[in-house]
Amino acid sequence: MGRFIGVLLEHRLLMALAVIVLAGLGMAAWQDLPVDAFPDVTNVQVMVLTRAPGLAAVDVEEDRKSVV
Repeated sequence: MGRFIGVLLEHRLLMALAVIVLAGLGMAAWQDLPVDAFPDVTNVQVMVLTRAPGLAAVDVEEDRKSVV
């Protein structure tokens, strides 16, 4: 570990340049990060249109529930 720190201290300009390059790449990646601040949490809904002569809407819906 001491040798590693010694190499870092000997090449300060190279290490500073590496930090600047990595920070720039991180900022560029952060700008392109697709984050949805408000996710869609609504239920999926499907509209079914059907004809049922002589039946009320409630009767048609109750009949559908017994089939499924």
